[in-house]
Amino acid sequence: MNLGEWFCKLILNHLGYEVRYHQEGTVETEPCLMVIASDFHRRKIDRLLQEVPKVVVWGAGTGKRLAQYAFNIAQEPYASQVRVYALRGPITAQRCGAAGVPLCDPAFLLPSMLPVTRSAAHNEVLYVPHWWEREGAGDRLSDIGADSYLDVIMEEKDVLPTIQRIINARFVLTSTLHTAILCIAYGVPWAVYLSPTRTDVPQPIKWRDTFASMGCRRPRPVANLQAGKQWWATVGSKLRPPDVSPLLACFPHEEFDAKLP
Repeated sequence: MNLGEWFCKLILNHLGYEVRYHQEGTVETEPCLMVIASDFHRRKIDRLLQEVPKVVVWGAGTGKRLAQYAFNIAQEPYASQVRVYALRGPITAQRCGAAGVPLCDPAFLLPSMLPVTRSAAHNEVLYVPHWWEREGAGDRLSDIGADSYLDVIMEEKDVLPTIQRIINARFVLTSTLHTAILCIAYGVPWAVYLSPTRTDVPQPIKWRDTFASMGCRRPRPVANLQAGKQWWATVGSKLRPPDVSPLLACFPHEEFDAKLP
């Protein structure tokens, strides 16, 4: 899985739960929990409700820009089968008609669950492209001023070392939202960089949604490390993560504790 997907397991394990991933196309008798995801939209929910009795949402968001993906959680079958406890941001909330729930991506919880400190010798400039942009990533290093390329698709054994490596980086250039969130949460200098074949970040709605939850606009991409440092000095270093306490307080333990043996 990619790094952001692995965050789900880290967070849920910290909250005392084991994870059993829902395999699409199978019928389950238990609720399905959506945590870090960009597919909280009508088409996905309609498919899930054919396979599970209930969908529980805690921090997920939408990444789709088309209006046909919107739905109203107050209408059936969603009103009785979808329970929203928290969402990624205000765009997702507006798209599904939710109100009064915490708006925060669960990845912002990681520092409270993995209190890792930055090494004094953070000298590496990392390039962390979205998984769509991995092809040719190593060839772009010298042009953008990075030392190393980090692949976000990994096995579980590589997750914690990867997080530690990002936290220890001198600077991170990335086009993945959850790498950016990790950097913001731990105070790592970073900026958005896109491969030359792209004109915008993958799924820009999810970026807008996340940064709207922080009360600001999503950042513009930079051309290289030097431009990234300028953006960090003037904008990035002033960003502050959203308050995670409402998100943590509303975790739906009652939906799952009763299911435990």
